Amino acid sequence: MTDADTAPEPQHAAKRTAFRLTLRQCKAARHSGTSYAGAQGKPVFRVEILWDTDVRGFGLRLLPSGRKSWVLRYRYRGRQRMNEFGDFGTYTLEDARSKARGYLVKVEGGEDPFSKREDGKTLGSFEEDFSASCRARVEAREITASTAAKYAESFAALREVLGSHLVDEIDGQVVRRAFTEITKNRGRYAANRALSALSLVLRLAADAGYRSPTAPNPTADVTRNREVPRGLEFSDEELARLGAALDAEEERRPEARDTVASIRLLALTGARRREITGLTWGEVDLPGMRLRLRSAKTGPREIALNSAAASLLASLREGATSTEPLARVFPATHHEAGYAIQYTWRRVRAAAKLPPQARLHDLRHHYVTRGVAANFSEALVGKAVGHSSAATTRRYSHVSVEPTRALVEHVGGEIAAALARKPRAEVIRLAG
Repeated sequence: MTDADTAPEPQHAAKRTAFRLTLRQCKAARHSGTSYAGAQGKPVFRVEILWDTDVRGFGLRLLPSGRKSWVLRYRYRGRQRMNEFGDFGTYTLEDARSKARGYLVKVEGGEDPFSKREDGKTLGSFEEDFSASCRARVEAREITASTAAKYAESFAALREVLGSHLVDEIDGQVVRRAFTEITKNRGRYAANRALSALSLVLRLAADAGYRSPTAPNPTADVTRNREVPRGLEFSDEELARLGAALDAEEERRPEARDTVASIRLLALTGARRREITGLTWGEVDLPGMRLRLRSAKTGPREIALNSAAASLLASLREGATSTEPLARVFPATHHEAGYAIQYTWRRVRAAAKLPPQARLHDLRHHYVTRGVAANFSEALVGKAVGHSSAATTRRYSHVSVEPTRALVEHVGGEIAAALARKPRAEVIRLAG
């Protein structure tokens, strides 16, 4: 009876039965497709390896994609490690066995045969590579400078707990301990952000050759901290008080005209604060009823304008000292626009007796909530406000700006009516 006759079928590799590998078995072996429920119910495929009895720790790893690779498991400095050293087909079975034996000789001699890839690449020493990647993404307008700054904060949190770990040794157990420690020291939100940053770092490390590209993502099975939604929805009565407070603020402080108008435009469009405070006249297309932003959080995008928002911008254009393409629509009088608008917001928030935790960003949240409540599809709402997640981008990329016209007219008209304390039909008639 031959080894091939006594060996278990390849699809039972998950039982980790070791036997003398043969070429026929290696060719026929396939991943069984077995998976288990990971974090948030996402399926995670089991690691399946055909172990060889001729060479200790030598095996053939099977992936669901059909790829097969030679691996070696060994102990170095008291720690078990497993490294991939070639694809099935690149090395024959006997060649792979021979290389595995050579690696084990080095291990017996006190040398890590894969140390060249790991030398000096702890997570802490990978900071410059990560920072350079973020800078490149900012230059490519894939992310904003503020997002890159948040990544830097997250990396600082990771460096405190994982700085001395080699990037190729970071596994699920290490990540869970680090996640718990960051949660304890920095809070739930910071730990969640650090977990996302770690996933990016490990992906970058794999691309650079310092981590196996087939190594499982150790952040996938970590259950993130529950985050309490921070967004607020304003009632029509609160919006009416806000509109009155904005009118009063502009009357008392003429220098606040720009910031008052920018807050109104934020409410009417659901745009992000920086998209409005940094708006230039070259990005305003009144005939086309849209803003053509050259740079936003998710890259260049267009925002459809409703009648109320277009009317506001038209009035600002008439009184503007300069409408050159690079001139700001809302130039700050004494401070940078970001600071000035926050100062004005705090004043009008108090005057309107809004909740003290109400943020400018809640105007955007309210806009989205109104759009969904009016039974507009999530695709149109997402296109109107420029959702940034990858899943949202994939779902909404085929939607042009025009179909959002009904959405922005409806939602903007409702908000404009509430701010003006007038019936919606009257506000639309006046804007027209």
